Amino acid sequence: MRSPATNEVVIELNHVDEMFNAPDTNPFSTREVETFGEAGITRLQKRIQQRWPRRPRFTRLTLRLPPDQITPNSTAQMRAAIQRYCEAQIEKNHVQRRRATQIGLRQLVIALMILLFDVMVLYWVVNAAGGVRAPSDVLPGFVRGVLIVLVLFAGSLTIWDAIESLAFNWVPFVLDDASYWTIRAMDVVLEPSGDLRDTR
Repeated sequence: MRSPATNEVVIELNHVDEMFNAPDTNPFSTREVETFGEAGITRLQKRIQQRWPRRPRFTRLTLRLPPDQITPNSTAQMRAAIQRYCEAQIEKNHVQRRRATQIGLRQLVIALMILLFDVMVLYWVVNAAGGVRAPSDVLPGFVRGVLIVLVLFAGSLTIWDAIESLAFNWVPFVLDDASYWTIRAMDVVLEPSGDLRDTR
């Protein structure tokens, strides 16, 4: 059995369906998809993402199957299936990314409203602490100090969550899209694995 090239990913499957359907986990198996209990496409995606942020150099996908799983049309069918899968996943990611952005914007609006309320409370507390007549004049200085700290903490926490959501929630979707574009562009080859299927 030949060694894979540096730009090639080799995945051994027991059945052609294991490319998209995860088999049962079997740590005793020598096949990666069975060892992890993950579909071949999932293992392929994870290998590509391991190289992030470097641009992946994989250009060839070799699927090793038992000889009786390979037909004259298998390669064309597998290429078409991988193309459809990647396109569907990219479209799904776009929808989820838009939804995540909308949620982040709503969080930001709510956070700004809370921050405005916090500023009003802070102004009220500070004026009371400065001797200006306010309903909070009855509060001791220590209580006003604690209240100021709590207001500042609540405001900063609220705005940070919203900014973090907008700044970072899109990263997994972009990473997934990059891996699916790489998979979509790979040349797919099917070759016999040289061994019989397990009879478990």
